[in-house]
Amino acid sequence: MFRIVLILSGLLFIAPVQVTSSNAPHSPGPSRLMVPPNPFAPLAGTVNGEGKDGDISKNSQTSSQLSSQPYSESASGEGQNTALASAGTYTSAEIRYGQEYTRFPEKLRLPDRDVFILAMTGFEKLQRQGKLVNERYLTIVDFRLPSTRERLWVLDMVDRKIVFKTLVAHGRNSGELYATEFSDVPQSFQSSLGFYLASETYSGKHGLSLRLDGLEPGINGHARDRAIVMHGADYVSQNFIQENGRLGRSQGCPSIPLEISETIINTIQGQSCLFIYQPGSRYVERSKLLRDVQPAG
Repeated sequence: MFRIVLILSGLLFIAPVQVTSSNAPHSPGPSRLMVPPNPFAPLAGTVNGEGKDGDISKNSQTSSQLSSQPYSESASGEGQNTALASAGTYTSAEIRYGQEYTRFPEKLRLPDRDVFILAMTGFEKLQRQGKLVNERYLTIVDFRLPSTRERLWVLDMVDRKIVFKTLVAHGRNSGELYATEFSDVPQSFQSSLGFYLASETYSGKHGLSLRLDGLEPGINGHARDRAIVMHGADYVSQNFIQENGRLGRSQGCPSIPLEISETIINTIQGQSCLFIYQPGSRYVERSKLLRDVQPAG
C-alpha cells in the first residue's frame, strides 16, 4: 500500500491507492449458457375434425389426450412446433442426428427436424440391436399433420435423399382430419404410434401389402395380430380430399396411394425401420427406444 501526497490550493490530501499484481486471478461475473431446445420435450399437435362417419362404422374406446400446444407452419410450409422452446441440452448423439439432417440437400421437403431426431434415435438403437436387415431406408410418418398433407417420407440414409414423400391415411377411430387417438387394442380401428419393422410382403385383398411388426410392447406390440399392414387404397388420393375435405380412413393401417403403393412397399420391405409419430398418449415418455439412449461411438 502506498500513499500519494497531493497539495492542491494549500490543502493536503492523502489518498490511498490500491496496487494489484497483473498476475492476480480475474473473477468475471456469471455468464448465461444458451442451450438449444430439447427435442425430447413432448411435441404438440392440433386437435381438429369432429365430423361424420367415414369408411369404417365400428366404434371403439379412445385412449389418449393431446397437448393443447399448437402445431404451426412456417412460411416455407414446413412444420414448426411451438412446444419446442423449453430449455434442454443436446446429447452428442442428438447433435450428430442434427448434423445428419443438414446433409440432406432437399431440406424444405424433409420432415420436421425434431421428428427426424426422434426417428434417428430409434433407428440407430435398432441398428445396434441388430434388428434392421434393410438399413438403407427410414420411413417417417408425422401424424401431427392433417391427412390432406403429405406426411409420409421414405428417406435413403445412404445417399441422403428423399425417395418418397406422399399421403398416408390413419385409422377410422383415430380421428377425422387429424389423428388424435391411438390404440394397440384389436378391433379398435385406431392407428398405433412408434417404431416398426417393415417386414415381408404378401398379396391380399388390397393387392401387394406389407406386414408390420410393432417393436414397442404396450404401444404397438399387437400390430401383426391386428393385421396392421401397409397397403394401397383408392381413398388415399387428392380426388378423395377434394370431395371430402380429408383422406379416407383405414382400420388402423397406414394406407398409401394406390398408384405408388407397390413401389414403396418393394423399397422398404425386408425389415427396414418405420416410425409413426404424434405426441398423443405421452408417447415419447413411454417409448423405451427413446429413453436411456446410449450414443454409439
